[in-house]
This record gives sequence, structure tokens and C-alpha cells, in this order.
Amino acid sequence: MSKAFSSEVGIGSREKNASNQESRAPFRFDRNGKGSSEQKAAPLTQRLLWFVALWLGGVGSVAIVAYGLRLWIAAK
Repeated sequence: MSKAFSSEVGIGSREKNASNQESRAPFRFDRNGKGSSEQKAAPLTQRLLWFVALWLGGVGSVAIVAYGLRLWIAAK
């Protein structure tokens, strides 16, 4: 019979699993497909421009949807 509930699993195995997860280092892939554990951060200006572009895109999308709903409701 398999164990389904956490109360049926021994405490030692939970501690062992927790320690195994903590010991794993983050692993990321570069754009060229090679693995790397450290990446260079993009320049601040580039990150800020991306932030502004994504923010404006989100606000613009919400504005378009809101305007479309307003037209749809006004037409009734």
C-alpha cells in the first residue's frame, strides 16, 4: 500500500528532501544554449527602457480594452 498523506511519511525523509532541494545551485541557460550559473546583468538604461516599454504596452492594452467596452456599452 502506498503512502498518500504527509502524516504517513517519516519525518526523516521530509528533512532529507528539504536538504536536497536547498543544496541545488540555480542553473540557467545562455542564449547560445550553453549552461551558465552566472549571467551579466544588462545595463541599467536598457533595463529601464524595457520596463517603460512593457509598462506602456500594458497600460495601452488596458486602455484599448476599456475603450472597446465603452463603445460596446454605449451602442446598446
